[in-house]
Amino acid sequence: MTRPHFRLEPIVDLVSDETLGFELLAGADRCPDWTDGGWRTWYARLADLFRVHIPASVRVFVNVDAHQALDPAIIEGLLAIPGRDRLVVEWTEHIRPGLHAADFREASACAFERLTQAGFALAIDDVGSGYDGIGRALQVRPAFAKLDMSLTHLARRVDPRFLRDLRELFEGVGARVIAEGIESPGDLERVRAAGIRHGQGYYFTRGMERTAMTSVLNVS
Repeated sequence: MTRPHFRLEPIVDLVSDETLGFELLAGADRCPDWTDGGWRTWYARLADLFRVHIPASVRVFVNVDAHQALDPAIIEGLLAIPGRDRLVVEWTEHIRPGLHAADFREASACAFERLTQAGFALAIDDVGSGYDGIGRALQVRPAFAKLDMSLTHLARRVDPRFLRDLRELFEGVGARVIAEGIESPGDLERVRAAGIRHGQGYYFTRGMERTAMTSVLNVS
């Protein structure tokens, strides 16, 4: 792995229009197809990335899948990041081919719980895609729940009141809801009407593509 690009995508307060934080994503425009070793290098370099590129006052959301949460080298990289109180670890829905979530769900939940005990906030990523976002939320009581973009887009075609139901469900376990995949004024209107306070998507990033949202980290 050499010179990986990264992106910072804003997560916006839909009431105040202020920025809640940024999701840190590997790759210039899509997730890289790295080996386990490549991902270990990425997480090992995060502490330097934060020191050089990200002001201490900025909240950052970082993706970690169930397998990575069980990898000591990756956890070591996360623990080295300065200012744990501004880092949100997103438990992603990704499951490797040939494996089943039920086989390691309990161990993964315990690993994410240990991260919260170490001072990180936790988010359940991509609820509605992959495996059981609601079940994961009930296991670990996250600070945030991120609704997958497929749900935001489904609300274009069906009665969008289900978004309100999901918001109420996750708020019932203490999680703030973030709607992903907001791409148009219509998406924004439907998400706001559901009472969802925070959102993310191309609607917010398209005007930032040539600014600090994209940078290069040299790890060669």
